[in-house]
Amino acid sequence: MGRMSTRRLTNVKVLTGMGRPLLYRFFGTFETELKEKGVVLPSTELPHHEYFESLTDAFFSLDQMPKQMIERKGPSEGSVL
Repeated sequence: MGRMSTRRLTNVKVLTGMGRPLLYRFFGTFETELKEKGVVLPSTELPHHEYFESLTDAFFSLDQMPKQMIERKGPSEGSVL
């Protein structure tokens, strides 16, 4: 698999376009790895824009992303179902 562009996880417009349900499933597949890295995802209770802004902040540093997540092509309907 190719490497995922880190800009995909730090761009509010891209994340918004992917939508919450797809992102929930994608990040859920890396729940253990995210916890090990100390990455805290934003609360699902946040308003729409605030949620996506917080999500980009959580992944702004490449060092915070689990290796498995970086190596994956990223969220897409086919990659997380």
